[in-house]
Amino acid sequence: MKKNRLTFKITGSLAALLLGLSSAAGAASAADTGNRSIVISEIKGTAYISHGGTKQIRAYKGMELRTGDRIVSGIGGITLSIPDEGDQITLGDNSELNVVLLNASNGHTATKLQLVRGEAYADVHDLRQSRDFFELSPSDRRLEVKGTHFYVGVDPLTGQSTVFVAAGTVNAAPQGNSASSEESSTLLYPGQQLAPISGSESGNPETAISDISQFISNASPEVIEALIRSKGEIDKENDDFINKMKKGLEQSGGPSDLSEQIKKLEELQKVQQNLNTLVSDIAKQALGSNKLSESELEKAIQEANRNSSDSTKPINLNPGSALNPSKDAFDEVSKRQQEAIRQKQQEAARQEEERDEQKKRQQEELSKKLQDQLDKLNEMKRKLDEANQKAQEDKDRKAGEDYGKQLTDEQKEQLKKDQDQRQQDQDRMETPKPASAQQPPASSGSGSSAGGTVSNPNPPLEPPVQPPVTPPVKPPVNPPVEPPVDSTEFVLNFQEDPTGDRLAGEDHSLNFKLRSEKQDPQTPVKIKVTYTPDKEMSFDGIAYYYGYKDYSSTGNFVNRSVTLDAGEGTPFTLQELSVNPISLRTIWMKPAKYTITVELIQAGETQKSLGTYTRSFNVISGYPAVTGTHGSHVEQLLEPPAVADPLKLRLQLSLQKLEEGGSAALGQHFKLYYHGQLVGDGETNGDGIAKLHGQANEVPDVSEEGFKLVWLGAESGEYNMTGQWSMVNGTGEDEEQENINSPFHYHYSITAPEFGS
Repeated sequence: MKKNRLTFKITGSLAALLLGLSSAAGAASAADTGNRSIVISEIKGTAYISHGGTKQIRAYKGMELRTGDRIVSGIGGITLSIPDEGDQITLGDNSELNVVLLNASNGHTATKLQLVRGEAYADVHDLRQSRDFFELSPSDRRLEVKGTHFYVGVDPLTGQSTVFVAAGTVNAAPQGNSASSEESSTLLYPGQQLAPISGSESGNPETAISDISQFISNASPEVIEALIRSKGEIDKENDDFINKMKKGLEQSGGPSDLSEQIKKLEELQKVQQNLNTLVSDIAKQALGSNKLSESELEKAIQEANRNSSDSTKPINLNPGSALNPSKDAFDEVSKRQQEAIRQKQQEAARQEEERDEQKKRQQEELSKKLQDQLDKLNEMKRKLDEANQKAQEDKDRKAGEDYGKQLTDEQKEQLKKDQDQRQQDQDRMETPKPASAQQPPASSGSGSSAGGTVSNPNPPLEPPVQPPVTPPVKPPVNPPVEPPVDSTEFVLNFQEDPTGDRLAGEDHSLNFKLRSEKQDPQTPVKIKVTYTPDKEMSFDGIAYYYGYKDYSSTGNFVNRSVTLDAGEGTPFTLQELSVNPISLRTIWMKPAKYTITVELIQAGETQKSLGTYTRSFNVISGYPAVTGTHGSHVEQLLEPPAVADPLKLRLQLSLQKLEEGGSAALGQHFKLYYHGQLVGDGETNGDGIAKLHGQANEVPDVSEEGFKLVWLGAESGEYNMTGQWSMVNGTGEDEEQENINSPFHYHYSITAPEFGS
């Protein structure tokens, strides 16, 4: 029997986490640490691995990960396993997982994983009586896992997490505190969740009864299926938990677990009833919310019932089995906590609105001031140019008058003739000539006779060339200094070219070293990087990933900029930057031209700019374009895989809106037709996924078009759509779906209707 199994599903959000090593893991030798690994046991889509640096390589089945490695997934699921413990980890779309520690010492193991972004469902062995250590933490909490089945979700807007326990226990504490500290930690039991707020008045996070509707809304289909398939293990562990509680209540003094909330056997029976129907309720709501199709749910239920050791507890989808918090022993506490959560979320949203409005006003005022200063500088420059030009004209005129006073009448007459001749020559050069025009004969001089050329006995004297003198002009007081385009104070050595075109959704990396021959090598400096798009756009939700030597961090841009240092506010030195490269990675979703400005800032009490360096790159959709108008039905013909039977094809769509850094397009309705016959119908879920799982019952009339995709009531905006064909093999319980060919892509541009239309 396997010792431990852990299942993760991670999707879409941004967060950052630096994990320290806990003393509970114990010290381990290099040999011990090297013996443990995580293996890719299954891969459905694409994924990339980096071994402690910025370079990424394509992942494949059988590949091993060790301490310090990072895995980033694209479209499709990935299953990982830890051989020595039997753990399994499944990553979903756009997921990022860091392997912080895989340690073994004296027969005991320690595992630390860093969940950078997304959601996770975990299945871990019982650690309450073991010296093994397992920790999985989002950005705002430390989660020390005691076992066994739990879910972690991270809000993509706030970065706050929700933890839901289906079986076993999880010890949670705020970041910066040890999860084992009783004063700051919260122990979660089966059927409980940790609310997505910073904490209660006591300083500890607040617990509440599990909100299944919230779980179904946030969880991906793969996570829900994994939980349903684990029903047998969940039921067994919850039965053991209930029996322990029952024995404690029957004895004097009662048990320590949940003693403040469950003090009577009648209350414990209500908890037991809710735990018995927990998985059935999740399955029922997953079907009702279209998170799983009937065939997918049926397959998962059959596997769960087949693996369950208790035949008296099959998954029941009959009405009335849904978990009813109003009848639970935690009902009153749950209501108060949920109301507090709503109020705090509303207050946070109001404060965020006020901050955004204030920031907008400040930016408008700053833009106006800068424009006023620029207008004043332009006016001063215009007046200065006019004054310089007039002064030069006056000087030239006076020089000509002084020179003319020195000439004889004959020299003055000859000078006038020469000036007239030069003017005529200039006029002829500036006048376009027809192709047939004859060139005039060359002049033989200013005069001639039968015997040859007669030179002028008194050639005109050319006036001496006087250098222009610019009268001094008093500069304006404290004018704003515009940074140079390319600084001469330092040089950037890029490891890879940051310019050119990038596809929307691809990584854009700045990897460079910096050297300066004009500054002291020990000068303390920081680096400010600013991205300026050529069109108005929001940077909300756009994250950066920064690495320098052993230090790494992630976060969101402030005023489209990020200031980089050697870690924890410590400046670089110029000598360090000439040897150690900086890595800054960003994912840009919206097509635009972006200008990168790298500014070198001398650190200290008085910060000083040492110059800037600029480059630019383009983000393009790169996909075939489909246009439409808001509210209309947008149609397009699709080319199916040539080797597939059209009657057995299925289609899954992923629709992502490009505004505000990229987000899932929720509630968009699509239909798929085959030769005029409706074969698929569905709406996009919270991840922007729509599964068109219908199929033709018979060969249709081929007089109609082949496969046609229709977007009903398209909403205005810019979108990227990814489609994946799959083919059904087998029937009934043996039915399976296999992806056919690579995904295809389209870029939708849906314009708003014109006024009055």
